[in-house]
Amino acid sequence: MARILAFILLCTTFGLTISCKKDKGPAIEINVGSEFFPEGKSTIKVKEIWLNYATKKSNSEWMKLDLAQTSFDLAELYEDSRDTNLVNSTVVNRLQTLLKLRIHFESEHNSLITPQDDTLSITVAPDAIAGIKTNLNHKISESNKYRINLKIKTDSLQIIGNNPVFFPEIKLAGISSIQ
Repeated sequence: MARILAFILLCTTFGLTISCKKDKGPAIEINVGSEFFPEGKSTIKVKEIWLNYATKKSNSEWMKLDLAQTSFDLAELYEDSRDTNLVNSTVVNRLQTLLKLRIHFESEHNSLITPQDDTLSITVAPDAIAGIKTNLNHKISESNKYRINLKIKTDSLQIIGNNPVFFPEIKLAGISSIQ
């Protein structure tokens, strides 16, 4: 009887050790800044952000990320020394390589307040609604937290005018490890 209890205790302990040692993987955070600001205040809305990554078992997987906020002001992004966090910290299991990000912008409720206090509706370019993709191609080590910094640049001729159009270009400004 004592041997059976010892065996059950050993199996239970071993089972707990295995279940507690799950490969949680690194956490990802996405921050955005601006390389251009319109005269006045802008409201640009993000619909969704997708991360493409590779694991030990798969060369390419897509994951929809949890947005921390859905709208931002290009002028604030430009003037503020801090980046704006777009995505809540998200753990990705068995993540090995960050491949791409795809950001989809809302087609409605984007606006620009001009220096004359006129509120103009911003038309969003079809590419931005379909999703602007940026390549990351960055291998990472396990169990860390990573911050992906992006810069949004808009076509200044398109966004300033009587009929503003949000035509973004997104580039990778860097990936840093947060300890």
